[in-house]
Order: sequence, then C-alpha cells, then structure tokens
Amino acid sequence: MYPYDFKPSREWPIHDLVFVAMPFQKEYDWIYDKIIQPAVEDDCKLKVWRADKAKGATTTIGWYNILENLFSAKLTIGVLSGHNANVYYELGIAHSIHPIDSQLLLVGEDEHFTSKFDLQHLTYISYSKNKIEKSREKLTDAINNNIKYSETLYETIIREALKWLTPLEVKEICGILQISNKSHFTVIENDNLLQQIIVHGLFQKKLLRLSLNIQRNDTVVNSEHSIYWTELGLHVLFALQLIDENKRVQWIHEYREHEAAGNFLVSPALTGTKSKERP
Repeated sequence: MYPYDFKPSREWPIHDLVFVAMPFQKEYDWIYDKIIQPAVEDDCKLKVWRADKAKGATTTIGWYNILENLFSAKLTIGVLSGHNANVYYELGIAHSIHPIDSQLLLVGEDEHFTSKFDLQHLTYISYSKNKIEKSREKLTDAINNNIKYSETLYETIIREALKWLTPLEVKEICGILQISNKSHFTVIENDNLLQQIIVHGLFQKKLLRLSLNIQRNDTVVNSEHSIYWTELGLHVLFALQLIDENKRVQWIHEYREHEAAGNFLVSPALTGTKSKERP
C-alpha cells in the first residue's frame, strides 16, 4: 500500500507509543536490547514498537501494521547506522506526518556519520557499545524533552479546536452531555437535518469517533453502533468546563481501552444521528 492512500484507524496519537525504525541485521540488535528498549520502557514508561519485529513485516498485512503504528506513534526513533533504505523510507513517512521534534535519530559515536540526505536539522543522539549506560541516559533525556514538547503541541491543537467551534456546536455538545453523561452514546437515526450537519462537523473536527460492537451467538450476529468522545474531544470538554478532571481522566481511560480492543471503525464519517445513552 502506498502511504498516501493509507487511512489510519486512530485520530489521535497513542499517548505512550514509540515507533522504532532500524536495520533488520542481527549486528544491530544490541542497540535495541541495551539502549532503546530500556530507555523507552524502563526509564520513560512508554511502549516501544519495532518495525522489523512485526509479525509478517515483509507481507502486505505487515506493511499495514507498520503504517498503522508509524502514523499513530507519539515519537519515532530511527537508527541510521548502516544507511538502511527501509529505515530512511519509514523516516521519510514520519517527516511528512509528524512534527520535526517528535523524531530522534541514533548514530554510532565512532562511525563518522554523514547523512545521505539533509537531516542536520533533526535531533541526533550518538551511541557507543563502550558507553551503553551513557548512551541510554542520553536517549532517555531526549525522549523526556520530546514528551514536554508534545504536551505543548497538544495544548496548541486543543486551543485551535476550541477556536473553530461554533456556538451551535457548543450547544449540541451540551445537549449530548445532558442526555448521556458518559464517554460514549448510542447512534439513533434522526430527521433533524441541522443536527445532522452539526454532529457531522464534530466528527470532521475529530471530537467524536464511531464504534462498532459486534455480538455473536450460535445463530445470530448483532451489531451496535455507538459514538465515543475522542481524546481531543475530551480535552475540549474539559476546557469548556463541561466535565471535571476526574471525568476527563476516566473517560480517556475508557476511550483507550476501547481503542486497544480494536472496536473503532476506520472512517469517522457519520450521517444523521441523535444522542442517547448506551445500555
């Protein structure tokens, strides 16, 4: 699949996902085992996803998984040692979809590294087999600095979302919360064209996300559609003082659990809806 045609299932970066692009050769495994994984998971308490360790990485499904995680990652780490073409390709995709400060590049301290492309404006971190603890410490510091930047960036995104909300959309949001004071609500067909347009606008602004829950028994398959407030949507609700901090944390947790279960549809598009509390 060509990256331009790929549509990620998630509308908001996964808060703790770090994507790692590095060569497949075993000679580089120690970089991951001794520096990257301990820095990401043990020091920063984040989750690391290494592209070449994905199941069926060289298949169509494996490539889909690589793109899904690359698009959804909060941070991308690239190991440039060996000038691996796949690494440069994945980093090229990351350059086009993520802010510049959400990418960290690792190079060998004794390699006298010279990039084949103009990457001097990116953050480089040197590593050495003779200085593993120091290399890990430098990467940990860089990741923590990146997280601080990401939090500032997300605050900007939230402010932008608030700026473009219309009075009618705010009124509709209040109406939804009055009917269903939960992280999600049920979809019901509605003949009110204006309300359809308003709710569709909330989907387009990535404040809402459509979910499909399938229930099976021996003879019947039933499906239920519902709508969840996205993480961006929940931050907007909090900024509008429509929910408190405890509710925001709780609903974000529910959203992430639902996302991890794979229940969200790829496309958030939705026509005529009306809110109702889901059983």
